[in-house]
Amino acid sequence: MDEIQKQEKAKAFVYFLGSAFVLYIRVSSIFS
Repeated sequence: MDEIQKQEKAKAFVYFLGSAFVLYIRVSSIFS
């Protein structure tokens, strides 16, 4: 049970990092 919860948190974290990275790329391409 605990392992599944860890995997879900890891997926959410990776998704968050990915979307933040994409957002950063878009913003920096707008301002450059």
